[in-house]
Amino acid sequence: MPRLTRRDTVQLCLLLLVVPFQFWLSHEFRQPRPVLKAIMEFMDSCQGSLTLYGSKFWESILFLLEDMRGSPGQQDNLPGESPAIEVLEYRNIQNNMFASSTLPRYSRSPDIHFRIGDVVLHKHKQLRGVIVGWDYKAQAPAEYLKDFYKTKEQNQPNYLIAIDTRDRINPQFTYTPDENLQLLTNVHVIHPNLEEYFERYDGSRYIPRPWLQAIYPKD
Repeated sequence: MPRLTRRDTVQLCLLLLVVPFQFWLSHEFRQPRPVLKAIMEFMDSCQGSLTLYGSKFWESILFLLEDMRGSPGQQDNLPGESPAIEVLEYRNIQNNMFASSTLPRYSRSPDIHFRIGDVVLHKHKQLRGVIVGWDYKAQAPAEYLKDFYKTKEQNQPNYLIAIDTRDRINPQFTYTPDENLQLLTNVHVIHPNLEEYFERYDGSRYIPRPWLQAIYPKD
């Protein structure tokens, strides 16, 4: 077996550290995509100057990070919903967007087929998740609606869904129209943020915490 040089040893150690470091960040911050974006920007800035270990080494690191982050072609974009982005990150800077309004929904129309706490399946992407909020019709920035929505999808109820991490390894939320969803029963969803919204799972749906129930009193 050939003996590893110092350069080879450093390369191997860094490669072995990338994956557990990313998982630690995902668990620690519960916002893996922004963290990975920052890592990617750092790596891009370093790639030109840290040439000690060769371009192939940095290409390998960047490839691993891209694979963990998910390339744009893997997002399976569909009209009428967000791509696989961290919707909550966008909500933080957009008041009352993506089911973030705290105004109580005192009425329910027949077009609203699901409730907060319902476990649903995205019929096109085959993603399981639990509904953590909904709007009477799509509430999103104009440019967002222009890019991802048709008029029909804009004018029907839209739901914010916490996606099961068995279907998307990085904790994610998606915002999607009513027509894309199918109710599931006896399905338990895994997502690190569910305890913020729900007290427990009763075997068929998640029971909302009092603050969330107050926003959706008819659910």
